[in-house]
Amino acid sequence: MQVQFISFLREELAISEDSIELAFNNKEKNFIKFLLILWQCGSITLKQLEIICNWLESRNINLEQAL
Repeated sequence: MQVQFISFLREELAISEDSIELAFNNKEKNFIKFLLILWQCGSITLKQLEIICNWLESRNINLEQAL
C-alpha cells in the first residue's frame, strides 16, 4: 500500500521526492502527520490535501493508520 501511495503522490500530484522523504522522516508514522508536514512545508495545497484524503478514503484507509 505504501508503494501505491507514494506513486500516487509522485505521479498524480507531482510532489517532489525531497518533500516526500522529509515527511517520512517524521518519528510518528501515520498519514495525518505525514500530510500535515507536507502541507506545512508548502509541498501540497489544501486542494491537493483534499485529493489525497479522497484517494485514501476510496481505499478504506484510516488517516490514523501507520504508513
